[in-house]
Amino acid sequence: MAFSLHPGTGPTDKPVLSLVANPGKRRAVIDLAVEAERRGFPAIACPSLGGALGLCASLVHATTSIGFFTSIQPIYLGNPRDIAALAAHFHEVSGGRFGLGLGISHVAMLRRFGVTPSDKPLTDMTDYVAALRASVDYAGELPPIFLATLRDRMLDFAVGAAEGALWANAARRDLPRQVARIAAARPDGFTLANMIPTVITEDLAAARAIHRRTMMNYVVL
Repeated sequence: MAFSLHPGTGPTDKPVLSLVANPGKRRAVIDLAVEAERRGFPAIACPSLGGALGLCASLVHATTSIGFFTSIQPIYLGNPRDIAALAAHFHEVSGGRFGLGLGISHVAMLRRFGVTPSDKPLTDMTDYVAALRASVDYAGELPPIFLATLRDRMLDFAVGAAEGALWANAARRDLPRQVARIAAARPDGFTLANMIPTVITEDLAAARAIHRRTMMNYVVL
């Protein structure tokens, strides 16, 4: 089974869902993932907020057909050799349903873990991906690797070094420019995905208020 975020082609295709396994709600979130699979959703994105790799470990065994991927696993929080072993394990046991989404994350969030990132994120990502690829003899076959690519240089690197690119809250007026830049170089099957916070309600004012809080928190990061 090959990993895919978009197994269908029609306009009624369901979106990928993002699930966070917060403490005290982890069992319920896993049950929700099983229900999403039953309803035909194509994949589940696992943010770092609740421990992305822990949730993925559960999804390997709790589900049978739905895809799932970290979106994202911060590179500064895991040794590449260990992450390669975990990723290869998920990839093998799930039958190819797992994708490894990697990113730099945000300085403020990393500092909560006592981590101070360097001032050369592109170099760090380049070295990290190379270390992952070099761990194949130890870890086994790796899953598709997706990179968080908010900026152009990271997107350019992803096109040549990974299987996909991930955005979070990308500006709609700028995203077409970024995608057009890589059109000629983009390999077949290269995955593009953008996280879009969504509120489901009939109360438009309440939805806008939630989005303002969400986006303000993100912009501050």
